[in-house]
Order: sequence, then structure tokens, then C-alpha cells
Amino acid sequence: MSAQSAPTFESAFPLDVERLIFEEAACNDIRSAVQLALVCRRVQSWVEPIIYRTVSLHTIEIGDGFRRSLEITTKPPSFYAQCVKVLYLPTTSKYWCDHPRTTIKLFSYCQGVEHFVSYGSPFSAIASTQLMDVITVMRPRRLVASLTHILPTNSRFSLPFFDNVTHLEISDLMDHWSTWSGFHHLRRLSHILLPVYDDFGTPFFTPDAVWVVKDLLAHCETLQVCVLCHRSTTDILCGLEEALDPLECIEDTRLVFILMPMDKRSDWRAFLNGEPDTWDYADHVVATQRQTGRRVEARRVHED
Repeated sequence: MSAQSAPTFESAFPLDVERLIFEEAACNDIRSAVQLALVCRRVQSWVEPIIYRTVSLHTIEIGDGFRRSLEITTKPPSFYAQCVKVLYLPTTSKYWCDHPRTTIKLFSYCQGVEHFVSYGSPFSAIASTQLMDVITVMRPRRLVASLTHILPTNSRFSLPFFDNVTHLEISDLMDHWSTWSGFHHLRRLSHILLPVYDDFGTPFFTPDAVWVVKDLLAHCETLQVCVLCHRSTTDILCGLEEALDPLECIEDTRLVFILMPMDKRSDWRAFLNGEPDTWDYADHVVATQRQTGRRVEARRVHED
């Protein structure tokens, strides 16, 4: 959208009141925000940061549409770097492998992202040097990702990419993250989530995984919550207590157990809607455990 396309109009409200009205309307209905941007140039400047704040490419079609918009936009990269704060990528990795230029351009325009969700892609395939260059310029605060290929060595937690990370949800399975060390390099880490099951969803805990959890709790000075996430089926739950026996030696109220949501996007939607998410629930559990001195039984966050 070019700035010349928006007309001008006179308002009966003071400018600050008028701005609040349009911003509130855009926030309440993001679909109508696009129409509001056509009212006039000054309204366009108010609502466009709201329109572009969240980029959710949850289907290939939406991803293609966003890519095409980048190809024809008259806006400078700095506009997107300033406005795009939340980036959600689809889990399919083939798209990103087959469209490397699209992937690189996407990340180069989203350097200001603070909340980055990528359950499988683009880290599910080994990244090219060029892609790694644009990714590692980012400084997300909340990160949900598979890190296996962005962390080929343990020392990579010291990458500047992780400098601002406070909330980290790792989607790699235990046989990957249980071999990592160097979590103490995450200087601002306050919340971390680790999956504790294998490819078949069976909960288990290896000695290496126990060591990683102990190391996190002992050496991450800013850590407030360590969430261990497992799946839930009848036969799995029967063996859950035995599977988690190795953790009995860890008496730390910051340790929280949850069940994986039936729909992973439920937590994403809760965050977007300003509703309690996994981290809010985990904070509540930690407070309860400190007060009662007992461990809270695992449950799904978004179930009544």
C-alpha cells in the first residue's frame, strides 16, 4: 500500500483521542484494520504497526501471499523491522528448503521480531551460511523452536541470537537436548520448557537428561521456571510415575510438569488473545509449590 493511496479527511475529535479510537478498533478486529488504513494517511500510520505486528504464516498460501507483498512493497526493510514483533512459521520444512530465497528475505525483513515460533522450520534442515547470517541478527525474547541444526555445537548458546531470550521452548526430543550443555550462557533466561518423551510419545528420563535439568537449575542464575512437558495417553500415564522416578532427587519448586496440549496452536492463540498461556500457568504452579511444599500434578494448560 502506498502512502498516496490514502485520502485525507477532517475529524471532530482531538488528534490524540482520534488515534486511540482507531488503534482500539484495529486491535479489536485485525481484519477491519486493513480497511481502517484506507481512511486517510494519518490513520494509516497509526494502524499499520498493528496490522504488521503479528505475522502468522501458518499455511503455505499465506506464506506465498506475504512473500509476494514483500516483492512489490514500497516500504523500506526498516518499516518491517520496526513493526513485525511476532513471527509464527508453519511446521512443514519442505517449503523452506525449496524456497531458500524466500526464507532469507523473510528473515531479513523481520529483524525486530521479539516472539518467534517455529516448531519445525526452517531449522529442521541444515541452514545455509546466508540464512544463518540473517537469522542470527535477530534478538528474540520469546523463542519456540527446534534448535538441533542451529546448535551444531554446545557452545552455540553463546551466539548473540540468544542474548535477549527470556522464555525458551525447545521442541527437539530428549535424545537431542540431553546432550547439550552451556545453558548458563543464556544470561536472561527465566523460563524454559523441555519435552520428556521419545518419538512414540513414551515418557522417560535418561541420566544425561537428569544432569541437564540439574545443571539448568543450579547454574542459570535468572531461571524462575523449568517446565517438563510430556504426552498423555492411558497406557503412557500408567508408566509416568516410574518414568519420572529419576527426578525424585531434585527438590526444586521451580520444576513444573505439564501435559502437551492436544493442539499446539492453543498456546499461541492464548498469547495473541492476551489470555493465560503455558508460562502464566507455570508461574502459578511454582508459586503453589512454594506455598504448599508439594509438587503439583501434571495437567494440560488449556483444559478446564
